Amino acid sequence: MYFSRIHYIKGEGQMDRAEMIDRIETFDNISFDVFDTLLMRPYVRPTDLFTHMEINERLPGFSKERTDAERRARRNICTEITLDEIYDEIAQEFKDLKDLELEYERSMLAPNPEMKNVFEHAVSLKKNILLISDMYLPSSFIRDVLEKNGFFGSSHLFVSCEHRINKHSGELYRHVLSQLGIDPKNILHIGDNDHSDRKVPEGLGIASVHYPKAIDQYFSENRKAYKFYRKKKDFERSVLVSVDAFKYIADKAEGRENGYWYRFGYRFGGPISSSFVRFIGSCIDKDALLLFIARDGYNLKKVCNIMFPELRTEYVYALRLYNIVFGNGYDGPEYERYVVEYFSKIPEVKALVDSSGMSYKDVLANNAELFGKLIDEESKKYGKYLNSIVGDSEKVCIADVTTMKFSSQKLIERTIGRKVTGFYYTLLSKRTELEFKRFNDPQFHNWTNVNLSEFLMSSPEFPVIGMTSDGRPEYQTENPKCEVYRADIAPDISKGCEDHARDIMRIFGDRVPNVSHGSLCRWMGSVVRFSSGEDREQIHKIQWASGPDHKRYMSAVLTPDTFFPYLVNKFKELLHRIRR
Repeated sequence: MYFSRIHYIKGEGQMDRAEMIDRIETFDNISFDVFDTLLMRPYVRPTDLFTHMEINERLPGFSKERTDAERRARRNICTEITLDEIYDEIAQEFKDLKDLELEYERSMLAPNPEMKNVFEHAVSLKKNILLISDMYLPSSFIRDVLEKNGFFGSSHLFVSCEHRINKHSGELYRHVLSQLGIDPKNILHIGDNDHSDRKVPEGLGIASVHYPKAIDQYFSENRKAYKFYRKKKDFERSVLVSVDAFKYIADKAEGRENGYWYRFGYRFGGPISSSFVRFIGSCIDKDALLLFIARDGYNLKKVCNIMFPELRTEYVYALRLYNIVFGNGYDGPEYERYVVEYFSKIPEVKALVDSSGMSYKDVLANNAELFGKLIDEESKKYGKYLNSIVGDSEKVCIADVTTMKFSSQKLIERTIGRKVTGFYYTLLSKRTELEFKRFNDPQFHNWTNVNLSEFLMSSPEFPVIGMTSDGRPEYQTENPKCEVYRADIAPDISKGCEDHARDIMRIFGDRVPNVSHGSLCRWMGSVVRFSSGEDREQIHKIQWASGPDHKRYMSAVLTPDTFFPYLVNKFKELLHRIRR
């Protein structure tokens, strides 16, 4: 199961939080490692921060040169070097970036909530708390970041670059013991590195606790995430799994057991929604009105309000049926059935259908005046609804998850009488004169990516079958089990998406990394490809309506049972167009 809560298999010297707290009470002196123990970065590898800078600040070549400069400094000076010495070695074009690197470090470093609890317990017991770190950053900076993240109460901070000795060799521990006059038997050290934080201090007679870094704990309990990252250890995958690891550690620290669909929404719906919204935010004119199309735009609007609260946004209904009913370029089969059935809620039309015995085509043809009047009234009613929202906004944009025929954009343009720009997560066709921007990579057009994405961004509403005279949606009252199930779990998914958006804004601020459509599809595919147990049971319950009248449902995950009926339906549409 993708979200299984298996117990982390503890190696030698490892303890859980309760055991650490108990162990602390028997020592007067407690020392902590800093990085990957008290503080975490939202990356798998520390050097991913340099890649983040390179991408975000448009600094081609910086990441490699920064890594190489550090390697040269250690070779030319000594093993333990300072940040200043690294920038003495770096290429001239990057020499003025030291302060920017410190700014990124300060922004990205976050407290490990589990270890913060342990640290604060040690403070409450009035233990003498020491901080010992193998690091090139200056102690003044590290102290500042620790205090920014709520770590107060330590008496001393020892950093390897300022003493030219390190924990790895044991010399920094010897220096600490000597300078402070501490008996090795009266100090407990806690850190993430099995060698530097466990084996070395134990060799000096210092008791130790090995606390594995958060990402290692996360990978141990989420093997599919580990396989996903291991397959291609790039920056985007690093960010995806690391943000999820932050959530894992936070929930572990608080003892939270979230439900399956909340976790699914957080892990997959969150990155999909926030990445698409980030794309929109980078392209849209800030004075434009952005309309999120129901029902798929529901979570997108919620996420947009978190990430870009300054944008003007609305959630609007643009029924696919309206393009058919209003004759807005629909050339598919069953036109007459769609129109007649749409108006069959009106007693006069229902009586015609029930009593005449005629085909839908004949009903429509023989009562053209009646249907013309009904269509005109429905069009005016929808126009009143939409214009009450759009008003006199000059720049209007829409955001929708998937389109092939641009039906929502066409409907809105036709109704408000002005050009509209469309933003699409997945675009299945480019045959249009309309203005649009696409987020997706065309090579990832597959059944599961398209349908699961829509499912994760959709609202808990039942299908909308029309609009009332006062602009409220009319919902389908008789719904299949799959719609009832979706409506039941959708709030949990929405909360997961919103919490993910809040978390990435808290972690990255205005430096939220871009994650491409390709990486998101592979991330989502990591659960679908290897689904078993609860994953398979839950995911295969998801179905989507393939027609505008929500009468034909198919599995969101591709199976032979769903694929062949879909092909038959598409073949019928093709034949209809050829005959026309």
